[in-house]
Amino acid sequence: MKQYQQAIDYYQKALKILQETDHHQFRANSLIGLGRTYNSLGEYQQAIDYFQRSLPIYREIGDCTNESESLCNLGNAYRSLKQYQQAIDYYQQALKVLQETDHRQFRANSLIGLSRTYNSLGEYQQAIDCYQQLLPIHREIGHRGNEAATLGNLGNANNSLGQYEQAINYYQQSLTIYREIGDRSGEAQSLQNLAQLYNLIGRIKEGYVVVFQATQIQRKLGLPVEAWAIPKWVKPIGKFAQRGKLQLGLCFLLGFFAFPFALVFIVSSMLWGVVKYQLLRR
Repeated sequence: MKQYQQAIDYYQKALKILQETDHHQFRANSLIGLGRTYNSLGEYQQAIDYFQRSLPIYREIGDCTNESESLCNLGNAYRSLKQYQQAIDYYQQALKVLQETDHRQFRANSLIGLSRTYNSLGEYQQAIDCYQQLLPIHREIGHRGNEAATLGNLGNANNSLGQYEQAINYYQQSLTIYREIGDRSGEAQSLQNLAQLYNLIGRIKEGYVVVFQATQIQRKLGLPVEAWAIPKWVKPIGKFAQRGKLQLGLCFLLGFFAFPFALVFIVSSMLWGVVKYQLLRR
């Protein structure tokens, strides 16, 4: 319920009761609960303190699953503090703990944290390596939504490296899965990613087609104009037009008189996209 102070009070009471008992598992669970609550409050250093306190308990009782989760939580907290190398160290420790177990979901959580950290550092090839390890795990578990999200992330990382054809391939795979599972929001995001990339490499016609499809979905989902798959400079106009009939009429008149200039701009953008793509390929 996001009533964090009350949650903290109850976890603290639980710890007080457990002080003089031998129930290590329950004590560690209360510490993890406190860590997560402080993490939700953005008080990451306090969260780290509680996660650190849970670690030796899980190690003492031989609970490698929760030990890996504590390590992963520590990675998340350090990533939130932008202390990326420490985050990487904890995620890698979590993966090492899980090497000889069959806990695929916990392994996936560590790989997700690692990939996000590498992305934040701009180390896209290492992020790609993590995503490639994630894909078979999601497929084995049967998480099609997570599989689609990972494919989209692979597209983003390849896009950042200028590997545009690979990025398009991953976005298309992601789009196919989102359509199969009926995730309209994910479908719109995949279309939006494709649109931006098509426009970047000069495939303007394909870009317009997927932009239109994405915008139709986003409109039906009731998303604000700011989230639509349209150029940034168009969004304030669309927002203004939504206010009423008068505003819509003014936008129509503006568009009518501005059309010749807009056409020149669009053609110039198309030509620049083609030239830029050809230069990058060389």
